[in-house]
Amino acid sequence: MSRINFTKTLLGLRLGYVAANVFISGLGFLRNVLFMRLMGQGDLGQIALMQTISMSVGMLQFGLINGGYRIYASGDSITNRRVNNNVFTSLTILGALLLIGLLVAGQTGLPAGSPIHFETVVFGIATGISTLSSTWANNTLVAEGRLGLSNLINLVAAIGSLLVAIFAGTMGLHLALLAVLIQPVVVTVLALMFNPAIRPRPSLENKILRKILALGFFPFCAGVLTLVNIQIERWFIIFDMGAEPLGRYYIVMIYAMIFSLVPVSLLNLFFPKAIRAYEGGNQQVFLAIVRRHLNALLLYIIALVSLTALLLGWAINTFLVNFSGQERLVFFSLPGLVALTCFDSAALVLQSTRRMFPIFLFGAIALIVNTALLAVAVATDKLSLEFAAVAKSAGYIVAGLIIMVPLFLRRNYLFSVVESR
Repeated sequence: MSRINFTKTLLGLRLGYVAANVFISGLGFLRNVLFMRLMGQGDLGQIALMQTISMSVGMLQFGLINGGYRIYASGDSITNRRVNNNVFTSLTILGALLLIGLLVAGQTGLPAGSPIHFETVVFGIATGISTLSSTWANNTLVAEGRLGLSNLINLVAAIGSLLVAIFAGTMGLHLALLAVLIQPVVVTVLALMFNPAIRPRPSLENKILRKILALGFFPFCAGVLTLVNIQIERWFIIFDMGAEPLGRYYIVMIYAMIFSLVPVSLLNLFFPKAIRAYEGGNQQVFLAIVRRHLNALLLYIIALVSLTALLLGWAINTFLVNFSGQERLVFFSLPGLVALTCFDSAALVLQSTRRMFPIFLFGAIALIVNTALLAVAVATDKLSLEFAAVAKSAGYIVAGLIIMVPLFLRRNYLFSVVESR
């Protein structure tokens, strides 16, 4: 195959991977539209709480996914097999401990008068562990360049989740929770079926685990700050305003999830190539990858913001009448989502060059600003859904200005230190 044909094929695979993720995100959005149309806002609040608990479980992996993925993206097959075994074994142990602890505590473990249902917690923990497993399994496929298989597996899982969600309106909250859970479970099962190389054997090796955590801990800490920032507004809303307002805020959560899916796909796509170019000392290739990633992000932001401005109000008033007027919440959150997405370009460089502190600092600043604004609003009895969306945006914008402007001014120095490893 000629170099030109190979380049066209590679570009087609990349576009196909991203396009498939957009379509899959559309199925996820459709599932949540069904929830919003068929279920009461109290039940939507429980679904939001389940997803919040699932994200909380993600905080307990301490860098296994991050560090393991970095090794898998550049390691040899033997090392990758050992890493895979240790990651899956650790996640299995984590899930078992959490579920056993929950069953021992029982419903009495929840605070008196808590708005959280016991089954919501059970489903949330199960979804959290399944999501970690599916994320790891999918990352191994991307690192191996098996983008078509990754697309197919995620498509089947999204369709399965949507089919279950169709019956949630008539069969109740439990089936809706199951619809959310089933998607990461299907991804994990199918990845193990079609990629025998990642079928795990029980293994806990101190040397491998230390290496994984050494590479993954700081990215993990940055990710935890982002997850806490996502959750902090939910906890403020539910404890100050109740579960029903959190249900109305569900449209912002769904939009943010949809907005972030393509940037996550782009980062996963460019990350292995950037690491290999950096560790191989190929500065020109490394910089070209960074530029392509940034251009892709900017094009995506322009397209999605334009579509949102043109179509969001019409879509809500046509398909989600009970959320009519709530589009303003999405528009208030949009500047923060843009700032967060732009930071992905800096994150690609920083992670590839192992300069993790600015990523951690970005998350810390965003969290501090958001929490401080929400706390002031609660203290002055001014908290509203609109204020929560503005506070989140303010946090990301302030963090972006503080971190990205100095990085841009020092970009020549940052890039000049790319060296052979």
